[in-house]
Amino acid sequence: MRLGYTLIETLLVIALAGIISVIAYFGINSNREGQKLANAEKELVSNLRSAQNKALSGSNTGREYTFLMDVPGKKYTISTLGSSVSYNWPEGITMTNPGAICFFNPNIGTNPTPRCNGTPAFNFGAEKVITITGIAGIRTVRVAGSGYFVTRIYAL
Repeated sequence: MRLGYTLIETLLVIALAGIISVIAYFGINSNREGQKLANAEKELVSNLRSAQNKALSGSNTGREYTFLMDVPGKKYTISTLGSSVSYNWPEGITMTNPGAICFFNPNIGTNPTPRCNGTPAFNFGAEKVITITGIAGIRTVRVAGSGYFVTRIYAL
């Protein structure tokens, strides 16, 4: 008649519990990084759409809302009429700089010429692409326009 467990059985159970713990830890951490990337993308799109909506409403007396990326500072800024709001992105996330993106008040028209970040804006031009990179992968936010106006903001 044998009572208790042998040393080998005990070590085997401890090793198995350790392996399961490591697998669970990396699974949870991977999910957390994916969520951080998705949240950074959603916040960026939300802030871009907010600036677009404020400009389109014509509620401010300024001509534009300007989006500028500060890659070394790990933030982006949306500004109008001397006031600005900066948004920091999460640790471990990087974003590419698309250059200035401007959202214009349609009630102002084009006389005088709208200005984007202090320079005359003659056309929205090509689609602007912001790439968001994190440990969990890459997300892309695209801002498309026509003439002076942004027509679509979408994430891929």
